[in-house]
Amino acid sequence: MRKAIETVIYDGGTNFEAIRSQPVSSDEFLLFSDGLSTLSDADFVAKSSAFNGRPVHCVVSSAKADYSAMKWIAAQTNGKFINLNALSTEQIQNELM
Repeated sequence: MRKAIETVIYDGGTNFEAIRSQPVSSDEFLLFSDGLSTLSDADFVAKSSAFNGRPVHCVVSSAKADYSAMKWIAAQTNGKFINLNALSTEQIQNELM
């Protein structure tokens, strides 16, 4: 049974292992997170078979974040690390295109 995002109760914990482990048909992925994985290790994302070598672009908008973990995930998957707090709107658009 799938839940609508509007019904999800946020507890503040992050568990990267909750990301699907089965392959998903996409050329690239966007990961919106603060990278503060309180319930799992960040290396799960980079090693997950769901991505099969496709880039995971890590997008951070929180002032308090584990920038190192998000940069590592992006680097391990040939994705980009995008810090929305450090870029202009035009720069963000260029990064995402």
